[in-house]
Amino acid sequence: MLNEFYDLFQALKTADIELPTYQQGIVTPGKSIGPCLRVRLRENSSISSIEAVSDEEWSGLWTKLDGNQNSRPVVRLTVPLLNILPKDPWWTSIGYTKAQNREIVNEKARIDALKKALDTPEWFQSFSITGKDKDSSRKMPAQKVSDLWARVQDKSKEFSAFLSGNNELADVRSVFERIAMLPDMQGFATCLRLLIKERLESGNIPIDIIETLLVGKLKRERGDEWEISESKLQLAFDVENGTIYRTNTKTAIEMVLGFQNNDSKKKSQLDKSFVKCAYGSNGPLQKGPFPKVQIPIVGEKGIPIVSMFSEAPANTRYGLTESDIIPVAQILATQMTKALIWATSDERKGKTWRGIASGLFDKSREKKDLLISYVNGKPDIDAAVADFFGTDQNSLDKQFEVDSKTVCDALSAIVRDVPSSKLRIFVLRQVSSGQVQVVLSRDLDPMRIVEGARLWSEGALNLPPIQIPLPKEKDKAPEIGHPVAPYPEQIVQLLSRQWIREGAKNGYQESFTPVTGPPLSSIIDLLIREPSKYKLVARDLLHRSLIQIGPLLRGLTGALRTYIEKRYNQYPLKYRYQALIACSTIGLTLHALNSQKEVYMQNSAFAVGKMLALADDIHRSYCEVVREGNIPPNLLGNSLLSTAMENPSRAITILGDRLKVYISWAKTAKEPQGTDKETEKIAIRTARKRLDQYGPVAELIATQGLPVKMDDVAKAHLMLGYLASTKEN
Repeated sequence: MLNEFYDLFQALKTADIELPTYQQGIVTPGKSIGPCLRVRLRENSSISSIEAVSDEEWSGLWTKLDGNQNSRPVVRLTVPLLNILPKDPWWTSIGYTKAQNREIVNEKARIDALKKALDTPEWFQSFSITGKDKDSSRKMPAQKVSDLWARVQDKSKEFSAFLSGNNELADVRSVFERIAMLPDMQGFATCLRLLIKERLESGNIPIDIIETLLVGKLKRERGDEWEISESKLQLAFDVENGTIYRTNTKTAIEMVLGFQNNDSKKKSQLDKSFVKCAYGSNGPLQKGPFPKVQIPIVGEKGIPIVSMFSEAPANTRYGLTESDIIPVAQILATQMTKALIWATSDERKGKTWRGIASGLFDKSREKKDLLISYVNGKPDIDAAVADFFGTDQNSLDKQFEVDSKTVCDALSAIVRDVPSSKLRIFVLRQVSSGQVQVVLSRDLDPMRIVEGARLWSEGALNLPPIQIPLPKEKDKAPEIGHPVAPYPEQIVQLLSRQWIREGAKNGYQESFTPVTGPPLSSIIDLLIREPSKYKLVARDLLHRSLIQIGPLLRGLTGALRTYIEKRYNQYPLKYRYQALIACSTIGLTLHALNSQKEVYMQNSAFAVGKMLALADDIHRSYCEVVREGNIPPNLLGNSLLSTAMENPSRAITILGDRLKVYISWAKTAKEPQGTDKETEKIAIRTARKRLDQYGPVAELIATQGLPVKMDDVAKAHLMLGYLASTKEN
């Protein structure tokens, strides 16, 4: 990772960008750890008030870390204040049942339930437990919290003594002194319970946070069994009046600690004075662990810029860990850390960084990587360069064409000013707790991005007319979805799923199986049309799309053509988005393989698919009239689609034999009279229209002959013929 961080630092240095301040150990608490309560302490260490920390206030928070989860003045609390067994019927009063989902319970009922819990002494969590867990050698969670609380108090006492005499940080020193004088965890928990009980109905603390603090959350482990998960709450201790959470306070502490560290290291490094920095920088070399920094997605709890922790046995097999791996000047290591902080700051989200799909799952949870991107000629630009590569998975609100135009215009302008500029991207992945690796690192020619984006958008529209009605969302009118150009990340997400059961939702069981998706680097090869690579990638993505997403496309289209609401409601909005992205992916892979819609829509493979689609409409119309709306699970064309993909001749033979009766009916059926027969009248007219369309398609197949070799390209043509709208243009 050092090479990527060094290049980033050099780009920022060349552009004269001011780097943020940094001192190892002073960090902003991560939101992923849990919500935060501000606990205001009087001079005698009693609690004067508690309040929720808002999102606007969060950026001002800071805390000092010393490893092993020691943190102050923001302290993590991972065990709830009450200990209610998961099987206790009390949990039903706040919505937990044997059903898979928690039921919604109104706020008053939740408050009443929590009051009852606070009035039940036998549920009070004991933080003074001694001994071991019977089932393991590890300490029980409550004892761990008690031990951690004691360490935080000891460290707070040390730090308040360190700040002695520093008038500028008198209020900070006072807070640490007050933390050190708090009662033990058992006594502090008692104070918190009493305060929460007094203010439960005040409304100044969200009920969700109170519930997390008092009882935690239940999570489902096996079958219908619930287990209590970690509480995941943070307590930010503060003065009674005013606050210590200010930017200038954080900067002052960083400076004080910086002077302390520099003084303690002046006499070190002599034993390595003959070793030079690998990057040619001057000054003493980094010793011990590299600086640790909090970054989004993969390092919210902090990671070192070289992930070779000396206390991890697996890292010591070759005898070199941390700063022994590579000699780096101490000042340069700090500068690289500052550069990473700059690139991943909140205000630069979407511009220089974003979360990106990894194509991997951890059980049912889709894992994210961190993508960092910048232009080395001008790293500080307003264009959302990082968002060019990804967006939310189940959304079509953002359009690639719009975002790409903004980015491409910015890249073109930069190249005019600095012709040698490169778009640098690298992707970080968390491979274990505290260890992060680079899984992608590339320098891209900006003009190839510009041209690639144009071909990408053109290829995504390399499709026949395809329409998928989208379910009506709250406060929105129903819409018709059309394929649009996908973001590269969306293809990674799309192909990290193998759809089963024709993609239909079946209770709470997922309609897909997680599989390893294609790497982002391959999608980028296709995007920029990397010579000697992009056609291989296009063939691979096309094959994956047909195999993995084919069941969803077949099932969704078949359900929609039945016009039966119960059937197509088995495909929620997010499934339909995936279907539209799949169509776009097929279109752009065919485009990359020189298969244009103007040509393939006139070939026999496409015609076979279209014939099956028309057969569905004729069959449905017949069932609506003759069978009085009794429509089978699969219409005729849909039932033969899989056969046609492998053996078109056999599918057409079966189709011709079974379709005879429906064609005969369509030709001879008489339209009923009366307004109460409007549905049957529409069905007969639809059947005749499709029969008129059917003739030219059959004639095209008779002229060209059925396709003999069904490779992936031919299968894609047939699939698109089936997916194409049957409405006459």
